Amino acid sequence: MEPLIARREASGQPQDDILWPSIGPDFRAHLAADEPLRWTGTLRDVSELRPVGDDPNILWTMGDFDCPLAITDRRLIYVTREIKTKSGPMTGYLIGLHANDDRKWADHRYAGQVRFEWPTRIQLILRKVAFLKLAVILITCRRPDGQTTVISLTMSLHRGFRAAAVTALVQALVRDIASHRLMSRPGQDTAALEQLRATAAPSAQSPGELTWDLPAALPIGIEVRRPPTAPVSVAQPPPPAVAPRPARSGGVKPLNVVAMVLAVVLIVCALGSLPDLGTAGSAVAKRDVAREATAAGDVRRAARAWLDVLAAAPRSVEALLRLSCLSWDAGYQDEAVAYFDRALGAGVRWDDTVIGEPCFVNAPTLHRLRLTYYDGSSPALYVQPKNDDETAAILTAIARGAPGPAEESTYRDAIAPYPKAQEWQRLLAIGCLNERAGLRYHAGKHFSAGLDLHLRLREEPLAVGGPLESCVKAMGPNYGFVRRNGSELFFPKDLGDRMFIPESSPLPSRLPLVLP
Repeated sequence: MEPLIARREASGQPQDDILWPSIGPDFRAHLAADEPLRWTGTLRDVSELRPVGDDPNILWTMGDFDCPLAITDRRLIYVTREIKTKSGPMTGYLIGLHANDDRKWADHRYAGQVRFEWPTRIQLILRKVAFLKLAVILITCRRPDGQTTVISLTMSLHRGFRAAAVTALVQALVRDIASHRLMSRPGQDTAALEQLRATAAPSAQSPGELTWDLPAALPIGIEVRRPPTAPVSVAQPPPPAVAPRPARSGGVKPLNVVAMVLAVVLIVCALGSLPDLGTAGSAVAKRDVAREATAAGDVRRAARAWLDVLAAAPRSVEALLRLSCLSWDAGYQDEAVAYFDRALGAGVRWDDTVIGEPCFVNAPTLHRLRLTYYDGSSPALYVQPKNDDETAAILTAIARGAPGPAEESTYRDAIAPYPKAQEWQRLLAIGCLNERAGLRYHAGKHFSAGLDLHLRLREEPLAVGGPLESCVKAMGPNYGFVRRNGSELFFPKDLGDRMFIPESSPLPSRLPLVLP
């Protein structure tokens, strides 16, 4: 069966096609006259998986980083400029589908959809990948031959779009699917659909994972028109208040869920640790102990206590800021900046008074720290070079994704053959700037993410003789790496000297570092 994506020519006239949407001259999908738009957003990744036993077979994945997602009252629609194939029986078909031509993206896009008749299950999985926080929505559908296909939608979580927001979005989607099926197929699993529309209660849940089983699903390729007298849409209730996070359930989950998610997110970045999305029962007690140790001025005990808080609540802003300040004052500026970087990802305001005592986090720009969003939403810290040499200026322009007038020509050469700096190029530039400033612990995360992303997306080689190639070659003697789940994670060889371990690190270990 054909994949749930196809090349679509931009056209002023909609095409009647059950499997794939048509797109207009503005590269947006054509909607029916009575089809309201529920939600729009941007996906970090969209892929189609065909399970083989307990293993995922990635049929295709999108080839750029600005894939829009639209949700109406009857379907989900995704549109991307290009797709990349992975493996499987449809590979030859897809290679012909997206073969390069002289027109590039001038008059076409690749578009796909999931109609509300098709999903048999929706799963929401929250994961931390390296230093990125992601939400993965898995939509399982049944093909006419009885086999399943899974559409995987990956979104970045950030200050403006947190886990509670994406959970509310999926719950609203589940309600709309139930409403659509009640109106289009009256009498089919009415009680179960009514309950689903009313509560959107998951059928299984565990920390970081929610599953909804959807009754009355039809095979892919079948659409049931609503009766003409049916209302166009069903009003959605407002997003629910954030409820206490569910405890681990004894519900059964499919064996291949985790494998599918990891296969998809590894395309994006190196695999990192998973966040604790549950509320630890002792978190408040640990926080009180940490506050007491901080007030008493016991640096070692305070650092250990805040690390314990962070283990129970990895996104604790207070713990991240306290560890930033303790590490900085103890002389471990490298680790301090890494903690502050995580705090920014958890929602801390930039260059503002965020803690009620003297600390660098209240005025980071005075310490030549700068903030950029390398993918439009994910924050990353880098050190503004003191020496205004050409290489530093170009690396700064790549990290920011915006050159000044003086760097325009050299900047274009450094990021060639791309018209704008790619996400992996920006990550590498951020790592290079931090490496030049001596923040190798912090730089290692960006090197890991950038190099892994470059490899997995099969991008063009680094520009020969350019600043990124020179930087990556020069980092070799100072870094080691470990392989984890097929990815290389880089770390400085003197990592032990750059981390403050409360039980063993010298205090003070050295004179406070001054960023060069």
